[in-house]
Parts: sequence; C-alpha cells; structure tokens
Amino acid sequence: HSASTHSGRVDAEAELAAKLEQSKAMEEIQAQQAHLHKLESEWKLKEARMLSEMKQREVKMQQQLEQERAKLQLLQAEKEVAIAAARVRAYDSFEDFESHNEEIENKTSSAYHRIQIEPPLNPDAASFQPHQVAPEKTVTQEYVSLAQAIASSLSMNRLPVPE
Repeated sequence: HSASTHSGRVDAEAELAAKLEQSKAMEEIQAQQAHLHKLESEWKLKEARMLSEMKQREVKMQQQLEQERAKLQLLQAEKEVAIAAARVRAYDSFEDFESHNEEIENKTSSAYHRIQIEPPLNPDAASFQPHQVAPEKTVTQEYVSLAQAIASSLSMNRLPVPE
C-alpha cells in the first residue's frame, strides 16, 4: 500500500513541480506581453505626435503660402495702379502739349491776322539788312517739334485705360 502511496506522492510532486514551472512560464509570458503592449502603445503615441506635428507644420506652410499669394496679389495690384497712374500722367502731359500747341497756333494765327490788318509797308524805309546767324532752330521751335512728335506718338499708341 505504501508503494502505491509513495508512487502517488511522487506523481503529485511531479505534477506540482510541472504546474509551478507552467505558472512561472505563464507569468513570464504575461510580463513579456505587457511589455510588448506598453512598447506598442508608446510607439502609437509617438506616431500620433509626429503626425500631429506634421499636420501643424503643413497648416503653417499653407498659411505662409496664402500670405505670400496675398502679397503677390497686392504687389500686382500696386503695379497695375502705378501703370495706370503713369498712363494718366502721360495723357496729362500729352494734353499739356496739345494745349501748348493750340496756344502757339493761336498766337501765330493772330499774328498772321495782325499782319494782314496792319498798314502796308513804307516804300521810303531803309532796306533791311539781316544779321548773319548760324542756321539753327530756335529753342521754342525745337520744343514745338518735340511736343508735336510726342503728341503724334501718343495718339498712335493710345490704349483704353484698364478697368
């Protein structure tokens, strides 16, 4: 009887030792799984942070791009205003030249009419001796011809004012 008890006891001790080893192995497996789960969680958290930072950088870049586009549009608008102002100045100066030309034409036509209205020449007067001057145009004539050339050039190239 004692042999069977002894063999039962040996079997029970062997089973106990096996269960203890199995329990230790399960604890190690669970600890490793917990560590693995912790690492995965940390990685997911880091990944989420990196994605968030990238998204924030993307938003900043988009904002900067929009600001630069707005600056570009503003510069384009300023340039268009400057061009329009230059056209207005050119038209104004053209009108000044035209009015100057009209004044000159009025003066010359009135001088022509005065000459026709004035009495005829005196036949007893001394003969006219002109001074010999270099054949240069007078400054006024040069200005008139320059003004007429600019006026004709502007009238040929006249474009409508942009809207």
